[in-house]
Parts: sequence; structure tokens; C-alpha cells
Amino acid sequence: MERAILPRPLGQHVWCTECGEPLREVKCADPFAVCLVCNSNHRQFFLPKSPDMQASGKAESLSLPSLENASVLDVATFWLGDVHVRIHLNEQLAELLRYIVEDVRDGYKPGGSHEFNFCPICRERLEEYEQPDIWIRGLKCQNDHEFGERGVRLRGRVDGADIDVCAEFEECTVRQLIEAWVKSDDQSARWLRPQLHESVMRVFKAYAADAAL
Repeated sequence: MERAILPRPLGQHVWCTECGEPLREVKCADPFAVCLVCNSNHRQFFLPKSPDMQASGKAESLSLPSLENASVLDVATFWLGDVHVRIHLNEQLAELLRYIVEDVRDGYKPGGSHEFNFCPICRERLEEYEQPDIWIRGLKCQNDHEFGERGVRLRGRVDGADIDVCAEFEECTVRQLIEAWVKSDDQSARWLRPQLHESVMRVFKAYAADAAL
């Protein structure tokens, strides 16, 4: 498990995809993610390589006796920071745990929904273009840097390198995603539950109930 790195085409300057201001690196609760922020406090992330389904599918069966009496906040920070369990942590679960830690420990809550308006490579405005995938919004700048927007992710491939910028989840989205993991139906449980360790389930249930973490 290695920390995320900025893709080579971004060079020394990365531009905020919402307002076009320069981004600078700051710390966040996920030690394996690169967090960038502009002067308007728009945060964007470059995430580490996500584990494959074979690795994340082993999370539920991991034996972690040290977490049995740990606070749920300690559980969340352990899963984010310990390389031996992080290699089994589903990417979305890691994003949700980071959000929870920063909310509860640091009192940080992001603003409204993120809009992808500017190219992170050259700062030119992004314009919508037609592409075949109905689930993705095609965006490109006048320098022909092409991206696909889906949810809070902006993905593209420039000069042979993958560009994957992740914005913040809105609070309502965090709640919805946590509920989906905790209350997964019989059909989705087959895929979700093997990736969800009991200790992470405790974190989610406590957060969903607004319990003191």
C-alpha cells in the first residue's frame, strides 16, 4: 500500500476544478490520500490505488481483537492508517471513514456540491461535449484535455497518465452511502458485506445515530 502521488501531467501546479485557483497540499485524516485545497477552501483528493475485490472481500473475516474495546473514532483512524488492514479497505469505505474522522475529531464539514468547471492541468474552462457513455458527463477544455465526470469524480487520461480527481462528498451523500452499507438488502449484501468488517460497521452505526464517537 503506497500513498497517492500526483499524476505527471499536472506538473508543479494543480488548479482547482471548481474555481480555477491554485491548489496547495494540506493534511487530511487519510494518510494515504493527497489532499489539495484552494483559497476558497475547495478540497480535492488524489486517492491511493484501491484494493481489488479479492483483497477487499477479505475485510469481513479479518481477526482484529485489538479493536474490540476501541472507541469507534480510534477504529476509524486505525483502518485508515494501518497498512496491514488498509490493503483490504474498500475505496469508498476509506472516503467515508475519512469524512467521519474529520467531522467528529476536527469539526470539519465541507460546503455544498462540487462543480467541475476548470481543467486541473491548464486552468482553462471545461465545456461539455457529447460522448457515448450515458452515465458519464463528458468535459474538455480548449487544449483538448478530456475528462468524464461521474458523481464527485473527474477522470481522464492525458499524455498516457490517468487523471482522477475526487471532490468531497456532501453530508447528505455520506449519510445515504452509510445507510446503503449498513442496511444492504439480500442482493447487494452478497457484494458489500464481505468488504465490511464488524468494527467499521460499528463506526457507521454510531455515526448514523449521531452518537458520541
